[in-house]
Amino acid sequence: MSETSPSVRSYVQSQAFFAASLVAVLALAVVMMAFIDIPVARFFEEYGRSRPSWLKSLSDGARHYGQAFSALLAFLTMLSLDPRRRKQAILMAVAVIAAALITNVFKLTTGRARPRMFLQEGQMWSAFKGFSTSAYAALPSAHTASAFALSGALSRNYPRGAWVFLAAAALCGASRVFDNVHYISDVFLGGLLGLWLGYGVYRWRWSISLADSIEKSVWRLRPDPEGGRDAGSGSREDDSIPDEK
Repeated sequence: MSETSPSVRSYVQSQAFFAASLVAVLALAVVMMAFIDIPVARFFEEYGRSRPSWLKSLSDGARHYGQAFSALLAFLTMLSLDPRRRKQAILMAVAVIAAALITNVFKLTTGRARPRMFLQEGQMWSAFKGFSTSAYAALPSAHTASAFALSGALSRNYPRGAWVFLAAAALCGASRVFDNVHYISDVFLGGLLGLWLGYGVYRWRWSISLADSIEKSVWRLRPDPEGGRDAGSGSREDDSIPDEK
């Protein structure tokens, strides 16, 4: 019997690790839902009435990092100031869009009541009710998922600024809990999903192929002033995902 090749063994090990990690994450989320979410929601419902104005302003500002215009601004900034990372900018956009799509599918179908709605009505779940009212669209946090997808991608491209990007995403997630529109488990799952997508799109074949197709269709090859290929499209070496040194 022939031995298993190293590539097959590595693939099996990576899939086993992913499965174990997924089980651990879901188990931790269940614990949060059972023992942490509601007490924290009750605390912030009371604290929100008397919290200082500076904290409210910080929370209001932080949540904007998880909105579409923040990702669009980052995308346009990369294209303008760092054109050699054009493909990486496209992958960043793919990560943020994927995070928004996945979270909204779950939010609308699971029908988890937002903290304020639960504290008023006492009902936590109502499947598919998210399609009719955002009051039942808590799980997971789309703002947090988008923020961490954006920060993960930016950290992948500019690792020296990773702590700034991730801190901004963490503040965005915290603001959703401070404002009592999400539970801690919503933010926890949204953040991990976003981070997974933000880093993962730079490794997965489907996302890289998609970015290649978009780049070729939007930015067609054209001669540069020196008679070579367009500097933005680059050689095959340029297409590799460069890290900041």
